[in-house]
Amino acid sequence: MSFRPFRFVCIFADRLIAFLPLLPVFLLVVNLNYVKADEDGLSSVQNLVIPQFNEDGHLSWELHASLVKAKGQDIFITSDPILYLYTKQTLELTARSVTGEFFLETEQARGASVLDVVGNGFSANGYDWQWNSFSAKGRNQMIFKRADLFFINSL
Repeated sequence: MSFRPFRFVCIFADRLIAFLPLLPVFLLVVNLNYVKADEDGLSSVQNLVIPQFNEDGHLSWELHASLVKAKGQDIFITSDPILYLYTKQTLELTARSVTGEFFLETEQARGASVLDVVGNGFSANGYDWQWNSFSAKGRNQMIFKRADLFFINSL
């Protein structure tokens, strides 16, 4: 009976254990392109996707952004945000903007730039927008202070 495989595993395990203290430094160096501290002191992440699931475990909404900066504990400034809203595992609405401020804990967002919304049978865009995942009138409420275009497709 040969002990070579066992000895190889022990040597490999020893080398792995010796490397573990350096693992956080290695991960930091690898991820420097994605996580940066800006001049304003806010940390940022590039190409971020944040999903939100409902009580059934299905995707409720998903936020994609090319750049996200943490402004506070629950406030995030986004560049090029795209918000995908789902109902019963089907994409129902897509909302795009240049920038936005998202409050993930309360599932709300707002922005001053134009928001383009395309849904099942309609499209709209406007400025000074606000999104509420939950409101007294239902789910996924979009509010525009200044609307430019609202179009309803006829069946």
